[in-house]
Amino acid sequence: MSMRNLIAVAAVATSAMAANADTMTYTDANNVEWTFTVLDAEKHTLSLGTGVNASSPNAVASGTAVDAATIPWTFTDGDNVQWIVTAIGHSAFRGLSTMTGVLTIPTAVTGIGAYAFATSTGNTGSDAPRLSKIASIGGVTSIEVGGLRCASGSLRDSPFPDISEVTSFGERAFEATFMAGSPKLNKTVSTLPQRVFCQTRISGPILVPSSVTYIGGVQFNECNLLEGAWIAGRSYATSGDQTYATVVVNNMFRYNFANKLVVMGPNTTPSGTLTSQWQNFGRDVQGEVLLPDNGKWDGFTLSSANASVVYYGFKMELDEDAGIVKIEATTEGQLFQALTYAPKFKDVFGYDTKITVPVAITFTSGNITKALVDAANLKFNSLMFSATTQTQLNAILEAFPSTTPIAIDPTGLTENMVIPETYTNVFVKTVPGVTIKRTASGFMLIIK
Repeated sequence: MSMRNLIAVAAVATSAMAANADTMTYTDANNVEWTFTVLDAEKHTLSLGTGVNASSPNAVASGTAVDAATIPWTFTDGDNVQWIVTAIGHSAFRGLSTMTGVLTIPTAVTGIGAYAFATSTGNTGSDAPRLSKIASIGGVTSIEVGGLRCASGSLRDSPFPDISEVTSFGERAFEATFMAGSPKLNKTVSTLPQRVFCQTRISGPILVPSSVTYIGGVQFNECNLLEGAWIAGRSYATSGDQTYATVVVNNMFRYNFANKLVVMGPNTTPSGTLTSQWQNFGRDVQGEVLLPDNGKWDGFTLSSANASVVYYGFKMELDEDAGIVKIEATTEGQLFQALTYAPKFKDVFGYDTKITVPVAITFTSGNITKALVDAANLKFNSLMFSATTQTQLNAILEAFPSTTPIAIDPTGLTENMVIPETYTNVFVKTVPGVTIKRTASGFMLIIK
């Protein structure tokens, strides 16, 4: 392919591509020479750069002034063949502090190689590209380790691009970019390795979906605008066995000064050292850490004086598509917790809550009050309670709106009870020893 602007060069061996892969160069209208690796000669697809792991850029010469808007994602060679970039290679723009502007990756690009936009060392520093914004990552589904770790500080408070098509993340994918916003994870992501979102300015809440089986440590460290995190955990297996999502607790939510609520789903299990890493898991969280009472999180403590740890025993499932928390409570204590956290789920995550009570619950503590139920602001499908005295019955009826469907189990009834006629959706279970009679004041349950 001999021409003024396109030159085939010798085959090279790379660490990221197959050995002896062909590379080519292209000189653009600004006299910038670009290097590409040929991915498929028949389909005319390319990767930006040589793909070699290096401390300097390999897509252009070190020190080249580049406006990200001028990256040649497609071009035509001297034989009138059109080439298209479908990947960004390892270290393509690494240490290229002279790269500026807005990066807009087209939909044809599906992968970003390791440290493609990182500093020369791969850590924080001033020689990373000085992009002002990443407007789009196009059709990218895979970001390798440190792929977008553009840690020069130039992206601070710029908005996160849409990452909902990414299904594979490498460690430190966005670390130290301090990009802002509320990124949404694809619901097929299976692994979230360490530090993907460390040192970013995620605002609002984030959902780690139930597809994720492993969440690496230091994940949301220094995300000081994060208001909440919901780690869904694994869904129940069809066989009835439970599988768990592993959460590496080391510094997971450290320096989360705005975090009001962390929810660990029922099928999560921690990994880490109890005496130190567990404490730093929620260090500086300002609200609550809600943990499942599944035996996996026993002994959890926090070093933050502002946060509290609460264990929940109710069965809970998050409908991630509908944004609905489905809770099944089988004790008075579980119902109390569900009613307590329903408004918090709404406030922090925007999730509605549906509570079902499949077995008869007895009121004994007096904790479930009208004020608590009103604050939860829920519509109940059906509730079931056990009442053997008028006092217990009154506590139930006073707590819930008169339109709430309530089933009363009077097994063991010790005194006559009256259900006011205004409670039109109250139903009484037929049990031996109890007769139901209508009176002028409502329904009276009479001991036989």
